[in-house]
Amino acid sequence: MGNYKKEKRQTKIQNNCVEINPINWHSFLKKKKFMSALSSKVYRNLVSGFLPANQEYLYNFENDTVEKKELLFSKKIYYYSVNFFSNILNLSILPFAISLSSLIDLKDKAVNRFYPKSDPKPNSISEEELFMKLSENIHQFGFSDSLFQSCGLGTKFSKPAFKGVCDWDAWVTNPQNHIEGKKEDIQSSFRNYLDNPATLIKILNDMNVTAYRFSLEWSVIQPSKNEYDPIAIEKYKHFCKSLKEAGIEPWVTLNHFVLPKWFADNGGFNNDENISCFVKYAETIIPLFDKHVTTWMTFNEPGIDGFQREIRKMYPGGKGGISASIKDLRNILIAHYAVYKKIKKISPNSKIGITHQWLKFIPANSYNPIERIVSYALSLITHYSVLNTLKTGSLKIPFLCNFKIWEDKKPPIDFIGVQSYGYPVLKVGFGSGKEPGVLTKYKIPLTKYFFVAGATCKEEGGKVSSLGPPFCPDDLEESLEEAKELNVPIAITETGCDAKIQAWGEKDVKLDEKTQKEYFEKIFIILTRFKLTGMFIWTLFKNQLEWENGTRKMSMGLITDIKDHKSGEIKRSELSSVAEYIQRVFQNILKVRKEKVA
Repeated sequence: MGNYKKEKRQTKIQNNCVEINPINWHSFLKKKKFMSALSSKVYRNLVSGFLPANQEYLYNFENDTVEKKELLFSKKIYYYSVNFFSNILNLSILPFAISLSSLIDLKDKAVNRFYPKSDPKPNSISEEELFMKLSENIHQFGFSDSLFQSCGLGTKFSKPAFKGVCDWDAWVTNPQNHIEGKKEDIQSSFRNYLDNPATLIKILNDMNVTAYRFSLEWSVIQPSKNEYDPIAIEKYKHFCKSLKEAGIEPWVTLNHFVLPKWFADNGGFNNDENISCFVKYAETIIPLFDKHVTTWMTFNEPGIDGFQREIRKMYPGGKGGISASIKDLRNILIAHYAVYKKIKKISPNSKIGITHQWLKFIPANSYNPIERIVSYALSLITHYSVLNTLKTGSLKIPFLCNFKIWEDKKPPIDFIGVQSYGYPVLKVGFGSGKEPGVLTKYKIPLTKYFFVAGATCKEEGGKVSSLGPPFCPDDLEESLEEAKELNVPIAITETGCDAKIQAWGEKDVKLDEKTQKEYFEKIFIILTRFKLTGMFIWTLFKNQLEWENGTRKMSMGLITDIKDHKSGEIKRSELSSVAEYIQRVFQNILKVRKEKVA
């Protein structure tokens, strides 16, 4: 027995790293995996136990309506009775599961401290290997954009001018209390792509891109419910054709947070009857672009649309409240499903996807129950509800909704567009007062400590962008790993780093292109481990409208442009050091591909 214990405690030193004996390590991992699975299952069962009774909201393709169906009263009684006893059981197990999981977590930290294990993932690789891997892993690459944000389409300041009006027109005309910054800056920020695509295409070609993601502005294409604007359609078709002829593949988003005024005035996506309007719009427009566009995204970030429009009321037309947010999300997902099924019949070669922002809120202290509960509740609205709906066809949020919105077993998407800028870190508790971010700080009398509440970074010495999330490129890797669970091709349809950064201990936000460049250096290494159908950076130009943040608060763009404010024509452009770095990466990917062909 004594010899066995001695043998079990044996360790070996290799490469200046102490490793646990494989038998002991395997045993530890096995126990950890078991307890993590037990704890997760208890949590999942408990959450499911607080779901309302199931309701069906299924799209009827024969008459383009949504059919609603609730459980019978007797079945509701049975459902809630089963959940009641299930919840009692899970609540009794929960303290046991939490205690054991906490002990395992502490053991894990102790083992990692005394027996560190090397990370098999490379933190740095040679440039030659980087370009080789990226050329193999990323099919198409370029920049992502919204033509409302770039060109002001659908507003009085649209470049070029069109008949249609969007729901943001009033806010852009009078941005006070809605959009940060001076209205003169906002109204003069728009460029003209559609009248003369050549200038933009030259910039894209100089950046060595193979694809460009942008939006069709619904408001200018369909200025009223029963009218389509042939001029707007032809300009867009010419734009897409010009991109294709220049060797740039168009990736087109049908709806990017902007609604026609007539649609918004009729309740937007909070009105069930409006779903068919969007479906008919997509059914009409997509076939017209068959020669030029293969890849479509129905919606941009449906979870964020409901969160921003209805809960935060940062987008026009919001009624306010979680219920309105859920209805907005539900109807957008129903509309996506209907479009997917219809378009696959009439344009089978089209690839139809949807984009989703991996906006998960992270507690600054995992042992702080307030931070954990609030972070999880927010993440349910912005992230988990959307991801789980794509997996199961049911939109489920405890206490609030349990909607079956399609019956297909496979996700109704040909690809998932991952959009990731990092996970906001929520802090509610004691701090040093040096934390960066959007925070409320109260000095505790007679101490050197503060009570801190808001979004910040997790580690001392970290950085937070003016966009909100901390500087953490590794969050993209976790997002991509989670996206694999959908078992469909993956594209990064947006990622980027705000160059306006607040560092730990600093009071002000400062321009920091060095940190912005570091973000891309790190994510390109991460992308050597994933196969992607596309990778798009947000975004090309600085001084671009970033929704409620206006044009100057953030600096997501990489290129400075000088333009004629009246016509919107770009006269001159200048690349930042970050743009030059990305230009060189894209250039070398293309170079590797040419060498392989040769």
